[in-house]
Amino acid sequence: MKSISLSFVILALIGLGGCASFIKPTPETLKAVPVVQFGKPTPANGDFILFFPAGKPIPVVTVIKGSALTQEAEHTLNVTLKKDIYAYKRWVSFDHKTWQRGDEALGINIEIKIPGPEHPKPGLIKVQVDLK
Repeated sequence: MKSISLSFVILALIGLGGCASFIKPTPETLKAVPVVQFGKPTPANGDFILFFPAGKPIPVVTVIKGSALTQEAEHTLNVTLKKDIYAYKRWVSFDHKTWQRGDEALGINIEIKIPGPEHPKPGLIKVQVDLK
């Protein structure tokens, strides 16, 4: 059995894009950055705030495939947020005014269990997302 438990920021929400992302953005800096709703086209220069509105479905694709399988699987799950989330590099905001590091705002735990002698049950892919 393989069990992996990691705590990190949602990779789809908060990328690490370079050293500049470690410096908290100022309100003046963010005024010039366009806000793009998740699912809409993003600017070519890659500098934007990604907006996830509360209650709107966010598709998450799960894929299990490989040369050891005769039947592969892919499925899209939809989740919704309780609160609006704005994401800019490694920073998040719930109101587009107050920004904090993603790992200070959200707790993410991923658990993967593969069927085997130590886990003789169905496989499990579990992602837990909590507000801090």
